[in-house]
Amino acid sequence: MTQIAIVTYPGFTALDFIGPYEVLRWLPDTEVRFVWHEPGPIIADSGVLKTLGAIPVGDERVVHEGNIITSAGVSAGIDLALELSGRIAGRDAAEAIQLMLEYAPRPPYNAGSPLTAPADLVARLRIGTRHAAEDRVAG
Repeated sequence: MTQIAIVTYPGFTALDFIGPYEVLRWLPDTEVRFVWHEPGPIIADSGVLKTLGAIPVGDERVVHEGNIITSAGVSAGIDLALELSGRIAGRDAAEAIQLMLEYAPRPPYNAGSPLTAPADLVARLRIGTRHAAEDRVAG
């Protein structure tokens, strides 16, 4: 049996984990678990994975480092899970899962990355996100 651990952390964004989970749960003979280093509930909601030591890697959507694979957000998490599904069960299985989920991204806007979004929007969100994170830590 294949075991997959989705590592959570305080302040996580639920969709970052649920999208990949929805893909991976379809793999045959696979157990998917949400884990953290301490037992008990974990408070979710958007904000600064950086506080736990994560370092963004350029504009990469999916990053492999040893036996750890990470992704940069909701749709990238689904991409990661499909890639992992292909590695575990083969391309046919991954494509079948993608079809069952009807995952065919076609966003109506091209602002899904700081590289493609309008510069003023990126700047506003970086300032707003930083202040929200500072408020969360202070509170």
